[in-house]
Amino acid sequence: MIRIAALPPPVEDGKEDLPIVHGARYYAKVNIFKKRLNSGETLSLLELINRRPTPPDSFKVMFIGNSLTLHGFLKKVWDIPCGMAASSPEKDFVHLVADGIQKTTDKPVEILYNNGGNGKIREMVGYLQTGKFSPHLVVIQGGENDRFDSYFKEYYLQLIDYFQCPKIVLGDWFTKEKSDYSQWLCAEKNIPFVSLYSISRNEENMGDGGPYRRKDVAAHPNDSGMAAIAEGVLHCFDRLRTENSAFMDVLGKSLPAVCSGGSSSTE
Repeated sequence: MIRIAALPPPVEDGKEDLPIVHGARYYAKVNIFKKRLNSGETLSLLELINRRPTPPDSFKVMFIGNSLTLHGFLKKVWDIPCGMAASSPEKDFVHLVADGIQKTTDKPVEILYNNGGNGKIREMVGYLQTGKFSPHLVVIQGGENDRFDSYFKEYYLQLIDYFQCPKIVLGDWFTKEKSDYSQWLCAEKNIPFVSLYSISRNEENMGDGGPYRRKDVAAHPNDSGMAAIAEGVLHCFDRLRTENSAFMDVLGKSLPAVCSGGSSSTE
C-alpha cells in the first residue's frame, strides 16, 4: 500500500484541511503571508503533512518539483492536489512511479513532497534546510519557473548535490536550453536523467486546460504525458536497482524490472 507523508511533524497553526487521497488525509501549513501553493508571488514554505507516523521500515521517495509534480488548490485555476493537468492524483507521474516502485518491494512506499511553496529552485533548496529528511530515493523536477541564469545554475547545483542517496533528475518541460544543461550536469555526475522536453514535443502529451479550460494548465502534461514521464523515471529506477547493491538492500527484495525495454527519453 502506498502511503503519502511529509516531514517535519504537523503543527496546529495555519492548518488547512485537504481531501483524502489514497486513504491519507493531508494538512497544509502556510506562513503569515497566507498564500496558496504555487500562487505567483508567494514566498511561503508549504508543507503537506500526514498525522500518522512514517513506518520505520518504509521506502521513502522524495519528489522535488513544481506544478508538474504537485499543484494545490488555486481558485478558478486548479482544484486537484496533484501534478497539474493530470485527471486525478492516481494518474500523475508521482503516483504512477510510486505504484511501480511498490511492485518491487514488500516495504510500504512513502511519498514525500517538496515544491518550495512557489515551485522555484531556490525555495526548494530552502525547504530542505527546514528539517531532517532521510529519503532512500530523490526524484528532482524543476526549473520551468526560473530564469536560466547564473542564479539558476547555482541553486540547481545545490539541489542536485543536496542528498547523497540515489537520485533521478527530470529535465525542463518547456526549454531545450535548460534541458540540455540538466542533461549535461547529470552526465558529469552519473545521475540518471529523463528528458521531459522530448516528451512535451508530442502534442498528445499536453493537457486540455483542466476544469477551467486554461491555457497555462494546458501547457502541462496530461495523463498520457504523465504516463510517459513515469515510464522514463521507472526505467531509471531499474537502472539504479541494477547498478547499486546498497539500493537493493534498502528495497529488501529483488523482483523483475518494472519497466521492460529501453526508453528514448532517458539517458
